[in-house]
Amino acid sequence: MINAKSWLIVLTLGTFILAQGSNNNYPRIEINPSRVVAIVGDTVHFEVVYKESTGPGVDTTATWSVTPDSIGSIDTNAIFTALLPGECLLTAVLDTLEASITVWVFLEEDDEETDPIDQLVILPSDTIVAVGSEVQFAAYYADSLGILQDTVVTWGLSGMPIGQISTEGLLSTNSIGFAIVTAEVGDLRSCSFVIVSDTTTDSSGVNQILITRDSPNPTGYSVMDTVLEGGFWKIGGLPYPMNVLNGGLVYFPVGSITEDIRIHVSLPGFATPGPNGVNFDVPGVVAGVDFQVMVSDSVIEPYYFETPLITGLIFKRGLLNNLGIDPAMLALYFAMEVGDSIVFDSTGIGATMVDSVSNRIFSTVVHFSTLVVKGETVTTSTDNQMIALDYQLLPNFPNPFNPITTLRYSLPVRSMVNLTVYDLLGREVKSLISGTEEAGLQSVIWDATNNIGKPVSAGIYLYQIRVGEFSETGKMILLK
Repeated sequence: MINAKSWLIVLTLGTFILAQGSNNNYPRIEINPSRVVAIVGDTVHFEVVYKESTGPGVDTTATWSVTPDSIGSIDTNAIFTALLPGECLLTAVLDTLEASITVWVFLEEDDEETDPIDQLVILPSDTIVAVGSEVQFAAYYADSLGILQDTVVTWGLSGMPIGQISTEGLLSTNSIGFAIVTAEVGDLRSCSFVIVSDTTTDSSGVNQILITRDSPNPTGYSVMDTVLEGGFWKIGGLPYPMNVLNGGLVYFPVGSITEDIRIHVSLPGFATPGPNGVNFDVPGVVAGVDFQVMVSDSVIEPYYFETPLITGLIFKRGLLNNLGIDPAMLALYFAMEVGDSIVFDSTGIGATMVDSVSNRIFSTVVHFSTLVVKGETVTTSTDNQMIALDYQLLPNFPNPFNPITTLRYSLPVRSMVNLTVYDLLGREVKSLISGTEEAGLQSVIWDATNNIGKPVSAGIYLYQIRVGEFSETGKMILLK
């Protein structure tokens, strides 16, 4: 067993996040200590460091909060008490300034006969790595803090083709993109989101992104964070009702913007806070956020980026279960209000990936406006099979791909289905399905070959489903 101090070293050495550059936004506050791993029952005294361009100072009059408060509590003297094992967000507010850090709480296991708690941890956690690099992942039981050296860990890699992961958890990257590293030990699963970036890109003169939210302050907003191109914002510190967004992230590649911008975060207009959380008053919508971009305090909506961002939003599995939505049916959409209706558009959204372990969904997005997570409501038949309420063609996954992608569709009843791949000239490339399919959520894999089994060239392809009078077409990109 390693102690908390050793765990801090593991956290520091095991995180391969690329430097985002110095934060020159003044005034600002920082929480000290900024990296904390505690054992249940431990107490930690925090303080706020107020920073101006002239130098730091300590202020003890900040207002503190912990989310969720079941993991730990903090009193008016800034003394944190660890209550239960898990991860919590510690937030300090000083006038119009705000700062947050993540605190890990673990059980100290003294009795070897005690059953471990149902939690598995992967380090490094969500991270950015350079293309061509190798990253050693490790799995831990959260209660014992001990690396699983004598336990069989099954490692997996899903998403874009960024490289390979060995049976020992060594990730070797060879392509730019993003993917999810998973670890399985028995019934326990954990994951880490990995972004592979190109560090050869000229990073001189990178621009700054200021993240704000609504506030009763005289300015009308509170600063949540400051990010430079090449870094990501791990969404956190948002109070109720916006706390439904905590846990997501946004990655800003170098070259994605040509100017300093401010992104104001709020819930969509069709989100209604209630006693049991936030309700999205649109069928199928289970999460949503309004990213309003401002340049010199002028709103530009939608705001198009030079390079697509990688955006991840979190969803609640309980809500999906209540609505009867399979996570595989989820996708990201831009939402636009047209009269009294909400119109959904997936143009400019690609490479959608559902992380069913951490309940997150990731996609590349070309602009910011209102972004929602939407799925199709399903019901349960007598044989307990999930049955869709309507015909639907879902986005293929992954997209872009090389050389395998999965095409998904839903059928409310047993139907005669034709699913075909075409090139941009409308010529048939591959007939994937031509026959009767059972009702439910269905999928088929395309391996980038034509009807005679030969590989096709890289490029854009269309896939179309026809079921009776229903017809829908999607677009996918094959990389080589």
